[in-house]
Amino acid sequence: MIPEEKLCPIRKYLETNFPELTVMDFFNSDLMVHVFYFERESKQVSIRGAFFEDKSVRDIEVILERSRIADFLRNVEPVSIVVDEDGNIAVAKQQISQNSS
Repeated sequence: MIPEEKLCPIRKYLETNFPELTVMDFFNSDLMVHVFYFERESKQVSIRGAFFEDKSVRDIEVILERSRIADFLRNVEPVSIVVDEDGNIAVAKQQISQNSS
């Protein structure tokens, strides 16, 4: 489980950049990622558990400040962002399939 103090900077970053949205999160133990998402939005940020292991709270804040996560979340919909253990960011536009009858 990821220490709460290391999750707080990510919640704060998302809440500051998107004050009109409700930030939700959970830990997916099968994939070993912590997932942050907005209620009623098709946007999410998944952060690999290994990312948190050797980083301080300040390290996490600096990575977020330098990232373009908020820009991607604003401009691409629906979007899924993955942050790996080194802080590298991968952005994928999610494909939403619609079943036709």
